[in-house]
Amino acid sequence: MRASIDLLRQVLDIVLCTLVLRILMGWLLAFPRLLNLLYSALIFGFFASVVIWLKLPFSILLAIPLLLMMAVALLLSFLPELTRIYQSASRGNLFRPRVFQSEETVRELAAALWDLAKLRRGALFVFPRQFEVESLVSGGEDVEVRLNRSMILSIFNTYSPRHDGAAIVRQGKIVRVGAVLPLATAEGADVELGTRHLAAIGLTQRCDAAVLVVSEERGVISYVRQGNIQPLIANSVDGLRDRLLELLEVKFQNDHRRRYRLVSGAIWSAALLLAIAGSYTTERYYRNSLQDTKSVGATASIEFINVPPDMYISNMPAKPINLDLRIPQKAGIAGRNLSVQLDLSKGAAGSMDFTLNDNMVKNLPDGSTVDRFDPAVIRVRLEHQRTMDLAIQVPAIRGLRPQLRVAEARLVPETARVVIRDASWKTGGLLQVFPIDLSGVDQAGNYERQVKLNLPSSIQLLNGDPNTSVQIIIRVESK
Repeated sequence: MRASIDLLRQVLDIVLCTLVLRILMGWLLAFPRLLNLLYSALIFGFFASVVIWLKLPFSILLAIPLLLMMAVALLLSFLPELTRIYQSASRGNLFRPRVFQSEETVRELAAALWDLAKLRRGALFVFPRQFEVESLVSGGEDVEVRLNRSMILSIFNTYSPRHDGAAIVRQGKIVRVGAVLPLATAEGADVELGTRHLAAIGLTQRCDAAVLVVSEERGVISYVRQGNIQPLIANSVDGLRDRLLELLEVKFQNDHRRRYRLVSGAIWSAALLLAIAGSYTTERYYRNSLQDTKSVGATASIEFINVPPDMYISNMPAKPINLDLRIPQKAGIAGRNLSVQLDLSKGAAGSMDFTLNDNMVKNLPDGSTVDRFDPAVIRVRLEHQRTMDLAIQVPAIRGLRPQLRVAEARLVPETARVVIRDASWKTGGLLQVFPIDLSGVDQAGNYERQVKLNLPSSIQLLNGDPNTSVQIIIRVESK
């Protein structure tokens, strides 16, 4: 039964690791700049490890702020790639970049663009890639219609209310019409460029989308990418279609499927092999580490540290903590005073619970871990200490001879100012003193004795006064 559970656990580990590795490899192929981020992180990690390993104190002080600043700068420089990864994952695109457009879509698009250019109707088409464009555009109307020639001619008809805006095309569908794009600055731009061209340049300067523009004045079709505008010269609809197939990176079905299956199969295989090797190596290391240790039982005392000076613990635990330890084979715990330290520096009046962990246990052998605490949680209650004056009770007098009697007994002083660390102590309580032995007294008279206060551990004289005795004056008379 145990072997079956271990096998099932390892298979599950391999499956999950394969999926994670496949996703990471797909992202590295789709976003090559992530490799630079990975290399930089490895260099930073290696540098920090060397400094820590060599124990260079001043270098560590200098390296920590430097590494933090470099890490922040590196993260900010790669923020666009990280944003695109998030957006790709949020659309469910975990394993590969999706095909942006199909051959049929481009065929319909080419025919519509040809007609729009002949009719001198202005038009804007936005083709998002990895980066979302919705945050950069405004206005318009969300739709979801299949892209075809008649639909495009209808949208960009001069009598259509949305013909002045852009149409956003994704996966062969028009998803928004009449969208307003951010304009690029006209400074340094070609004087022949109109508002549509400046909008196309402005958007592509801010994201990785591709934009097609049809000029209303000149009837020229232009392709815009990364802020660069390129006129599309074609003698026919077929020629325009071939150019669009190339520019929009349309994947031809048969060749693409064959190529994708080969690449995807290779990536899946590599991910599976890495997952198997990693899972096996980790499992083996874990088992070897268990074989190099032994289980022992021990007890640890409870030690409270940083108790606020004006407070005390009202429910001091009496029993020690039982521990199940895993220690190195050659180590032992004989002669080690194990203790569990509970830090009360941030404590406030009332109850608080401490869940015990390995870091609280002191004097453990190096490489040891705690498998179990009994009890696992310690409840501590803090109370504010009280300062008050308490009356001192006259002590019992013993050993006085039968013909004598105590006429008067008076304490000097009769009260003591004390600090009380006992929630059950009542205000009217009396301090006790030890009994007095008068067996040596054989005649009447006045006698003085020093008698010690019998203070419990929860009460001490104010300011820690070591003088714990008082004077008693006794007047003895004959019967």
